[in-house]
Amino acid sequence: MPVNWIGVVMLRLLFVGLWLAPGLLLASGRPSFKPKVEIEHRFLAPTGLQHTGGEFGFQADKISVSNPLANLSYERWLLNWRDVDQLEFGDQLNQPVKQMQTVAFAAKYMQRLSEHTLWLNMLGFSWTYEKQTTDAMSVNAMSMWIKQLQDGWAIVYGGMLSYHPVQSRVLPVAGFSYRMHSPSGWSGTLGYPRSYIAYGISPQWQISSGVVYNTVLAKLARDSVIEVDGYGEVKAWQTDVALKYQPADHWNIQTSLRYSPLYEFSTYNADGKRTDTFVMQPTWGAALSLSYQF
Repeated sequence: MPVNWIGVVMLRLLFVGLWLAPGLLLASGRPSFKPKVEIEHRFLAPTGLQHTGGEFGFQADKISVSNPLANLSYERWLLNWRDVDQLEFGDQLNQPVKQMQTVAFAAKYMQRLSEHTLWLNMLGFSWTYEKQTTDAMSVNAMSMWIKQLQDGWAIVYGGMLSYHPVQSRVLPVAGFSYRMHSPSGWSGTLGYPRSYIAYGISPQWQISSGVVYNTVLAKLARDSVIEVDGYGEVKAWQTDVALKYQPADHWNIQTSLRYSPLYEFSTYNADGKRTDTFVMQPTWGAALSLSYQF
């Protein structure tokens, strides 16, 4: 349904992705501002609403370019619907949504406050939409502190403000990390919205497993059969098991299996008022990504 279409969650991009540079900076003291390019392809197995007919699945492609100063990404989802005449939304004749897109940009500023403490600030803009970008912009501002503790531990704390035409949110940023980005042995992060644990089998191979909470708002088309000029929102929990392989110093390849045990899809009208909420059936998916660090 709309927006699990968007399994990529902007919060995951803003929080988890931005943790990477501070972790490396604390470890080495010498941040590299050379860009990293990543491409990803993933799919979601067909699923539907609980206690009714109709199904959908999707495949998505994403490209992102980032360094410790900024992140720019573009993502596109292609949806595949089945038995649309049994859906509880739409016109029961046409596919409710054929594709969705997200364009996102974030600028970051880091300052070292002491030998073991970093201060990270971020300002991001994103547009998630079906056809037009009008009233689709989301603005996110974040400030957090990363303090390195003993024995490879680090604590992260701060807050984030997110603005969208439908609603605004104030969210905490908090968590612990252990030996972040260590190529061998145990490492992991405990926090919101993502927690994971990883084990480096060798300098080239690493296996990991985690859980993430995703939430995103998407602008629907002016002629949408779901909600004319309205919005769709997904709130979802997702677990994954991933295997990463580093064949050379600058290359990474990662594949993962994903399972969504619980998520909801809500619709809003053009004025931002909620009109309906649907509970989706659990489903699974997979992803394959390739990254190159210049």
